[in-house]
Amino acid sequence: MAIDSPKSATSQASASHRSAATSSLTPISSGTRFKPDFQTWLKANGYGDYDFAKNPNALPSFGGKSKPGEKLTHQPVILIHGNGDSAAGWNDVVAGYKRAGYKDSEIYAMSWGDGKAASAGNNYHSEHYLREVRGFIQAVKDYTAADKVDVIGHSMGVTLARKAIKGGTGPDQASPGGKYDLGKPITDEVDTFVGISGANEGLQSCDLLGNPNPTSSTLNGFSQHSRFLHDLNEDPTREGDHVYSIYSLADPILGYGPLGGAYTGPIPGQDGGELLYTLGHFQSRDQSVAAQLEMIQDHHAPPAQFENPWIPGNLPSSLSDPWGLAANPEGDATKKK
Repeated sequence: MAIDSPKSATSQASASHRSAATSSLTPISSGTRFKPDFQTWLKANGYGDYDFAKNPNALPSFGGKSKPGEKLTHQPVILIHGNGDSAAGWNDVVAGYKRAGYKDSEIYAMSWGDGKAASAGNNYHSEHYLREVRGFIQAVKDYTAADKVDVIGHSMGVTLARKAIKGGTGPDQASPGGKYDLGKPITDEVDTFVGISGANEGLQSCDLLGNPNPTSSTLNGFSQHSRFLHDLNEDPTREGDHVYSIYSLADPILGYGPLGGAYTGPIPGQDGGELLYTLGHFQSRDQSVAAQLEMIQDHHAPPAQFENPWIPGNLPSSLSDPWGLAANPEGDATKKK
């Protein structure tokens, strides 16, 4: 998981989407930022010192009301990207949500890290990133005045968001005394949590390669012996009222076989999950919008779906599945306890 986003890193998003920045299929480009109303609110309500508000690396972000007082019709959805990615990685997902009737004021995506694949190996579950994600969740809830929010993470964004919500203590060599305390859980602020392509039990590849960098460390990286992941999974605190996962057996980052996606993709104690068979790490995110919506709106994990990895995830169903092949009676993935 040292490099999370060859498909949707900021530089590539800029090159491929710049000419279509206003297209309904490209709601997030390299130049997309929070709406002015949200930016102003962040500064005026105690969130101005967070990186997601200051944006020191000039990375994409998304969300906000068109004007003060705009009414929301959907529960706000918060998107947390993976390692080496940025908010632009959620472009296909946001496009799908907008087709389903969500407005910009109901979808929020921040960027954490520097968005560079070259430095992804230095990223780990640090106190700084955890506080950024936690602060963003609380900021969106406060800004929208929603009773609860939905949170969806992808890849490293899954485990960052899980810990940010659960709160409590954790190890970080960069923190005073080598540990931090995020405070009490904010589970009561989250309706549905969905983890997509998350390495919840670590990555076998990290240990096979000898844990060469912070991302793969046994302290707070993705080693299968990671102290951070062990403590996270042993903590019975839930990530929300409803918890689901989406993961694939064909994910080259999570891995194949008994210690691959089927092992590390599910979230301990989840209410259900969708097991995919042919989609890769990023396709599992981009082509699962229908499943995500069913999870956050209906609180149900859908049956397994027909998967065509060659069809872009941002096409309407009339084009991507004109023969109605998506339905499949294989059923939900089983719960993991």
